[in-house]
Amino acid sequence: MCPKRSKTQTKKSEQQQSGEELHEQIKAKAYELFEKRGCCHGGHCEDWYEAERIVKENGKKT
Repeated sequence: MCPKRSKTQTKKSEQQQSGEELHEQIKAKAYELFEKRGCCHGGHCEDWYEAERIVKENGKKT
């Protein structure tokens, strides 16, 4: 039998999972932006920040 989880443990687990999902979405979008720039190295920070903005903005619309 599985041990019962408290509501706090469940919320932390859900937050961690959603944080991991958010990170994966940002990573995928940043790579997409990198490819759109012709795979030229040196703009990874800009790609990441732009990807964060796009993903978070799209999350607000849903």
